[in-house]
Amino acid sequence: MILESVVLPADDGRKIKFYVRGAMGVSYGQFASLKMREGMRVNGVPVHANHILRTGDRVEVAIEETGSSLAEPVAGEVDVRYEDDMLMILNKPAPLACQSSSRNAAPALENFLMARYGAGFVFRPLNRLDKGTSGLMCAAKNAHAYQLMQRTLHTGDYLRQYLAVVCGRLEGSGVVDARCEQCGACVVACPNGALPGNGRVDVTLCLRAQAQFQTPRMPDASRDRIGASQWGCDLCQEA
Repeated sequence: MILESVVLPADDGRKIKFYVRGAMGVSYGQFASLKMREGMRVNGVPVHANHILRTGDRVEVAIEETGSSLAEPVAGEVDVRYEDDMLMILNKPAPLACQSSSRNAAPALENFLMARYGAGFVFRPLNRLDKGTSGLMCAAKNAHAYQLMQRTLHTGDYLRQYLAVVCGRLEGSGVVDARCEQCGACVVACPNGALPGNGRVDVTLCLRAQAQFQTPRMPDASRDRIGASQWGCDLCQEA
């Protein structure tokens, strides 16, 4: 993926390493890869990280796609409500899991997307919905878009609204208070023992937490437990 930008007067005299990470929104990891691959060019010429930019310079950076998917393509209908080069808005039906799992033989939305977009596609959802929940999901179409949107995920620029369908007629007002029934189903379903059964989660064992935050990579044992899923584990929620 090639990102292009023209230097404005406000950035005249700025080093390209600050410009690329600031004005162009390139992450630290992506920038480190650019330096290793000589992936930055100014006016068509490769430059080093301390190159000084001038007004009107044309900056090009070659972002390397990262990530892979083990999900198998499965033909199925995908309701795409919006799509451009950076993101897609998907209308997920229920019951349908978001991502493929070796513990669930039924196809997931990820499998349908693999069939739609072909080899090399990586499903990068910005939000997730439980298997039994329908609604809109936002997914990035490349690694650069994903990290940009992650920055806004918990800000006022990214709004999420959840609606519930109620059978019957509500009178007056109140609070829906669906508390844990202490059935223990989630504790049994957790493949890595992250739920001790006291209402707490051990994030050092939670496979979803490891998939999102473990650096530089998940432990091999955890990788084996989540199978084909690329975003951790939702078995406690499905239980």
